[in-house]
Amino acid sequence: GRMGFFPKAVEVVSPSEARFAFNEGGEMIIDPEGDLSDTLSRIEVLRGDREVRFGSKEFMQDLDYIDMRYGNRIVYKKKGEAEEITGE
Repeated sequence: GRMGFFPKAVEVVSPSEARFAFNEGGEMIIDPEGDLSDTLSRIEVLRGDREVRFGSKEFMQDLDYIDMRYGNRIVYKKKGEAEEITGE
């Protein structure tokens, strides 16, 4: 994909939760009823964040999940680490 990472599976858990599993590891949780263009723009901001480096091979391999359902806040968790929140 043009984002630099590739979903291998999509599971719609409920009307407000869809999960994308990535080939590189981890998964992204979004609200399928939410504004997809807003979600995509927030992903682009994350990709540009040098600290987070979302989409990089290293980040994706360490990723447990990233949750995009909270507006400008993005919650993510790396394997074996505590949850982190950006955009507050």
